[in-house]
Amino acid sequence: MKKSLMTAAALTALTILFTLLVLLVDVKTIGPRDSAVGLAALNGPVHEAVKTNLFWYDVSKVMGLVGMMAGGVIALMGLIQWIKGKSLKKVDPAIFAAGGLYIILVILWKAFDKIVINYRPILENGQLEASYPSTHSMLAVVFFGSALFFVGRYIFVEGPKRMLMVCLALAGGLTIMARFLSGVHWLTDIIGGLLFGLMLLSWFKCSADWIEQKRDWR
Repeated sequence: MKKSLMTAAALTALTILFTLLVLLVDVKTIGPRDSAVGLAALNGPVHEAVKTNLFWYDVSKVMGLVGMMAGGVIALMGLIQWIKGKSLKKVDPAIFAAGGLYIILVILWKAFDKIVINYRPILENGQLEASYPSTHSMLAVVFFGSALFFVGRYIFVEGPKRMLMVCLALAGGLTIMARFLSGVHWLTDIIGGLLFGLMLLSWFKCSADWIEQKRDWR
């Protein structure tokens, strides 16, 4: 518990620090309509090299939906445990922690639509849109990462367990890679999405451990 708490605190500090760097360091008007972007010396050349690719944009949208489906499976598991056990006390505490994780994810998703760290490198329907962090990258880490946690928790046959874990890791990686290659985000948006996702996952693990210590759900 102590180790996971220290990891969560370290990731939180790193995420805040990186966000401040994007907000305050090397801010230049390299975006559409002279919009300001932090760490411009990094973001500008990378975006010029990647450009915009609608194929990868569509792939990232589809994989985002797959990630949400993985989260839906976890919610369904909790519902089944509740119905079978006829009590919320029979629901795995980690599923409650996952529910809290997904609620916080949605809150951050909506908040960053309003809190503009920088704007996207392309216009969306002719308009500037908030870009940091990449919520698709954050979503991929959270949904596929929490699914990995539950595969490790519930599947004990080594072959299927390993196969599922590899598939989930590849799906998460593909989502993030597709979002980057689509060119609809700056590189620092992708990194920020990864950091926010890892931060949320680390607090999820802490919460699951703490709840499990408080009661015996089995």
